[in-house]
Amino acid sequence: MESTWPVVAAIDFGTHGTGYAWCEVTEANRDTSQRRLVLRERWPGSGMRYPKNLTALLLDAEGEVTEYGHLARQRWLDLSQDRAHDQYTYVSGFKMALKPDSYQGMSPPGIGARTIDSPRDAYPLVVAYLRYMYGIAMDEIGRSGYLDDQVRWCITIPAIWDEQEKQLMRDAAEEAGLPKDPDRLLLAIEPEVAALHCLIHLTRVLGTQNDVDITADNQRFTVVDCGGGTVDITSYRVNRSGADNRPRLAQIARAAGGKLGSEYINQAFVEEVLGERFGGPEVMARIQQECPHALAAMVDAWESFKVTAEAEIGPDGEPVFQRPVFLPIPGEINELLSEEVKERLAGLPGGAHRLAVQPDECRRLFDSVVISIIELVEEQIQEVREKDGPAGGSERLLLVGGLSAASYLQLRLQNHFGANATLMVPTDPAGAVLLGAAHYGYDPSMIRSRLARYTYGCDSAMAFRPNVDPQTKRWLDHNGKAWCTGRYQIFIRNGDSAELDDMVNHSFSPLDPEQTSLSFTFYRTVPRDPVYVDETAAESIGNLTVQLGDAMSLPLEQRSVRVMFRFGNTEIEVEAVNEHTGEQMTCTLRFDTAY
Repeated sequence: MESTWPVVAAIDFGTHGTGYAWCEVTEANRDTSQRRLVLRERWPGSGMRYPKNLTALLLDAEGEVTEYGHLARQRWLDLSQDRAHDQYTYVSGFKMALKPDSYQGMSPPGIGARTIDSPRDAYPLVVAYLRYMYGIAMDEIGRSGYLDDQVRWCITIPAIWDEQEKQLMRDAAEEAGLPKDPDRLLLAIEPEVAALHCLIHLTRVLGTQNDVDITADNQRFTVVDCGGGTVDITSYRVNRSGADNRPRLAQIARAAGGKLGSEYINQAFVEEVLGERFGGPEVMARIQQECPHALAAMVDAWESFKVTAEAEIGPDGEPVFQRPVFLPIPGEINELLSEEVKERLAGLPGGAHRLAVQPDECRRLFDSVVISIIELVEEQIQEVREKDGPAGGSERLLLVGGLSAASYLQLRLQNHFGANATLMVPTDPAGAVLLGAAHYGYDPSMIRSRLARYTYGCDSAMAFRPNVDPQTKRWLDHNGKAWCTGRYQIFIRNGDSAELDDMVNHSFSPLDPEQTSLSFTFYRTVPRDPVYVDETAAESIGNLTVQLGDAMSLPLEQRSVRVMFRFGNTEIEVEAVNEHTGEQMTCTLRFDTAY
């Protein structure tokens, strides 16, 4: 349903960049095609229009933030050029460290003095940056006459994030000053909201001027969101079955993705190309420490090439880059190189003062992530066909995110899938997630259903099955009836579809007449049909206790508690109701976020 708050605002918190957009909730804005979203495209320290500021911080010797975004980077480079940066630390890319298994040691390419590689290190930085972004967004919204408590917020998260990372992001946002009310602070799945943006604004078939309308009932497409840190891939079908005939999205395959974002190409450039040319890791560490400003200049030059370089189909039928990229070698770096390295560079294309990255090297750097992206898309399409049947034509791939503009990635996907897939891009692939998140905050019901990522349930006692259940789980009640304890009571299975606010419930009664409360431990597991909660794959995710109170006067079997799982939303909620007294307990399952 539409927001009941006068304003909705979204923060697209990314690995490389972060932006915000907001919108008034008015009668005029109910029409999505005419909805006026306000976003910021000018950021201090940046000379270009772009919907995001750098996700970067400059810390002083005490660890306090002194600058944010582009200004943080510029101040760091100025300090390093003056050899005055020893007491400061520049950090970026720290969002990825909230999910350690996706981190893989990624560090700011060439210019960072500190690697952020754990949730413990990343969490306070996320809080600081969200506090900054919330503050400047609220300043702008406030100038239009709105107060803090009149705004619903939405923060984006990768599709591959698990409940633990979602919990960390919510905790960080609340600590940064955003609302604690879950109805006023929504988490939005990045490829999902990008798809919403494309439902509202036409997309274009890649390489043509032909617009594509993907809002027709039963249309399906796969979103490939290529961001700075992650690539998220999710498939949807458009559903118009509601009374208002509005297009809504139903997820039809489980989200896939991984640590395959644009920043990893930059990291490979620094470690493999510059490291090899300049003499290895020790030399690179010295360059990073003594003249990070010079190294940043080379990374910037490479970044400019990466997003604008044209690729073409080569003689082998595969995409190739047309020409080498020549990058000036700053004098400060040249001074740190050995005479042997200088002599070797002088004999290479580009000479002693320019580094030539050959087309095959560019191809190899891109392929460090592109090959895996293609494999993930292939797996996603295969799963879609298995679950949803043949497409009845070519599959539609919707490319969003900054890396999606790279012609090499586009050609690789076209070359691999051929006539089996139609590639589409929105008019603003870099802003699709941000703008879509604002639309989602305005009306979350635009998402019709999602797929469960796990099998969720709780521990319970069920009738003991001789020769099936282990004797160690056998328990006799006061009437001598045998029960099996620790059974897995399933609420929803991995891969099952859940519509928005779907509620699944089971009733439970105590087995012991002396019990004054019922306590529940909730679990999740990957297998679809777990039997016992102590199976290796089952993970405890929360607890809830309901007092029986006046129900103690009833017969044992009438002292029932109904437990309800609410699925379909970004986060899972649990309610438990004493069916005699009506007392209700509600909790959003908290996951272990210890770091």
